[in-house]
Amino acid sequence: MNMKKYENIFIVFLFLIITIFFFHPFFKDGKLLFPGNLLISFYSPWKYETFKGWEHGIPNKPLGFDNLRFFYPLRKEILNQIQDRRMPLWNPYNFSGNVLLANSQSAVFYPLNILYLFIPLIDAWSLLVVSVPLIAGIFTYLFLRTCKLSKISSLFGGVSFAFSGFMIVWMEENPAISHSAIWLPVALYGIRKYFATQSVRFWLLTILAMVFSIFAGFLQISIYSWMLVFSFSLYEFWHLEKRQRGKFLVPLATIPLFSLLIAGIHLVPAFEAYLASPRITASAAYLVKEYLTPFIHLITLVAPDIYGNPGTYNYFGGGFYYDKILYVGLIPFIFCLYTIFNRTKTVYFFVLWGLLTLLLGFSNPFSKLIFWLKIPFISTVTPSRIFYLTAFTISVVAAFGLEIFIKNQNRESFKKTFITILSLFVMAGLFILKLQSASFDPTNALIASRNLMIPLVVFVLTSVFWVIRQKKTTWGNHLAVLLIILSIFHQYYFFKKSLYVTDDKRFEFPETVVIKYLKENSLLNRIIGVGEAQIFPNFLLPYHLFSSDGLDPVFSRRYGEFINVANGREYTANIPRIEARLFLEKEEDFLNKNKLRALSFLGIKYLLVPQDFVLPANMFQKVYDDNKVTIWENKEVFPRCWMIGEVVIRNKPEEILNIIFADEFDLKAEVVLEEKPSGELAKIDGNPGTAEIKEYTSDKVRIKTNIPQNGILFCTETFYPGWKAKVDGKETKIYRADYTFRALVIPEGNHEIVFTYESLSFKYGAIISALGLLVAGTYGAVLRKKVSL
Repeated sequence: MNMKKYENIFIVFLFLIITIFFFHPFFKDGKLLFPGNLLISFYSPWKYETFKGWEHGIPNKPLGFDNLRFFYPLRKEILNQIQDRRMPLWNPYNFSGNVLLANSQSAVFYPLNILYLFIPLIDAWSLLVVSVPLIAGIFTYLFLRTCKLSKISSLFGGVSFAFSGFMIVWMEENPAISHSAIWLPVALYGIRKYFATQSVRFWLLTILAMVFSIFAGFLQISIYSWMLVFSFSLYEFWHLEKRQRGKFLVPLATIPLFSLLIAGIHLVPAFEAYLASPRITASAAYLVKEYLTPFIHLITLVAPDIYGNPGTYNYFGGGFYYDKILYVGLIPFIFCLYTIFNRTKTVYFFVLWGLLTLLLGFSNPFSKLIFWLKIPFISTVTPSRIFYLTAFTISVVAAFGLEIFIKNQNRESFKKTFITILSLFVMAGLFILKLQSASFDPTNALIASRNLMIPLVVFVLTSVFWVIRQKKTTWGNHLAVLLIILSIFHQYYFFKKSLYVTDDKRFEFPETVVIKYLKENSLLNRIIGVGEAQIFPNFLLPYHLFSSDGLDPVFSRRYGEFINVANGREYTANIPRIEARLFLEKEEDFLNKNKLRALSFLGIKYLLVPQDFVLPANMFQKVYDDNKVTIWENKEVFPRCWMIGEVVIRNKPEEILNIIFADEFDLKAEVVLEEKPSGELAKIDGNPGTAEIKEYTSDKVRIKTNIPQNGILFCTETFYPGWKAKVDGKETKIYRADYTFRALVIPEGNHEIVFTYESLSFKYGAIISALGLLVAGTYGAVLRKKVSL
């Protein structure tokens, strides 16, 4: 028992050493695993600033966009709200208001995110990146040990998965994907140990692994993990003796049930947000075109960067590099094929799963059918991310291959493996010849040729080790260790292209002169950027500045449709599924009446504008100029809330939007509701009254009104389930107004109106989670008692 304990401690230490080697810029040089260099170099308004000590330029890689545009700003906002002792349910700064906790990728309840409460955000962020290969590698090792593999083979499998291409590119690019993925080997380890020992702690470990995968925030990856874990449980259950099955049946069935219940606090709000988002109506056509991988990409199994790499500014493969990553490591792939050709029956389960992932991720009639069937959720996700399971299955099967290599040698299987790998290199060579034709950029062939050299050298060295193994039958373990070391260095060569760091802590969303001006003057007014000075969605969130734009996996579909028409397009339910932006790219855009109406109506007071832009003087005036960028003020901006006396009733989406953007419709004096409001309303010819915001937080807005007669209080705040309103302490109905905003009927006189966000889906989810914990705990106690009898 003690030896087993020491073995595990040694393995943890070994994985820690390997991880430190890969992330030595963080551990040795103190650099941060955050794309701050990219932020400062390329994005407005920071690119207009000069930072002391970096006058000659800042080294950077075009990697980490999602972290800058989404994950880091949201993590910062969640932390701010928690520190203010508020549940982070609502984000008031983007999309004119949007869900926060209900966005699954916010990962509010993910246990490892507790680090953010105790150390600086940027340091916790970096440590969570480092934790990905540690957890993935250690538990893949432990899982393989339960499969009766040697320490060396299990280490090989653990390193292969922890530093596979998928994990390498996503551990920094998207924390939700990588952290949802790392709990798969934990769950499989728990299942194997539970079958072996019947210990309740391993039953509980499996449940927690499934729950943590969901809490990490990327449901697509969690669903893939659940499918594999569930099918593996059935596979293991089927191979039990019939007399043993009875005692495992109910406990195994409760694992997915209790996992779903415990995750209710996360899943129920997420499901509500999904139903209200554009993902329900968005077309899957572009997913089929852009993200189903062509079969020629099989060559990336041996040469991952034959299409170049964005980290070296030479990627020419089209689409997003990360979403087409198939590479696991050349040496693991070689040993995976060796296992298959050796007809090792114990890995057939993982081989079949690996083939299934390729079938679903590559472009073929079956995978296309999945998307054209419009299956809820499945048909609106990026298909190639199932290659995460490809990476895991190849790593597991490869570990079995190294075990065979150590114990004995099958020359016939090696020949088949050698021929298959050689065939892929030949395919790569033919691909390079094609790139040399006149129809392609000749530099692409040079990039592909150069990036094929290292894999070829590794293949030759591996083949040499294989030949030595045939000559020296007792050298199996020694050669296996050398192969693992070679594989680690080969993966590091690939890894360092994708690794990005921040060289200076000042690059963590610094406050520039422009941002300081906006913070001092904008108050509750919204801000937008124009042309080269455009401010990407969510970039203003760390400064608590408001914007009509936003980027999020889920947001109000109605709001997205409104912004789509505001951009001058026809009404359609097929809108961008993760982003809503008012596009102002050139001066001609300021001639578009829909955009101009939206600018004022949405309360956009300040526009960050390039030096060479001149905006219409009748509507805008320049208020800031630093010879690099200018700020213009919208003189016709609407307040956030105001009183209206005239109501139009319509309930057809296209008709409502046509009315709102019609020249004859007075947005300040009229409002479109979708049902008749309660109470008597009369058209107000004179002063409609006043509405003054007295308090504004993420989940509460307090307004004082003074009106001469009954009227409508209208606010350009997104209408969403969970918002409640009280007039002088008495609850009143919130109406959906002007297609996607909020309105109340207010009686004449002086009143206090309080909006509060009280998400019912969150409350129901919390009750379900509490129930799940209670029932799981009770059943676990009963199960433990049964086992001890």
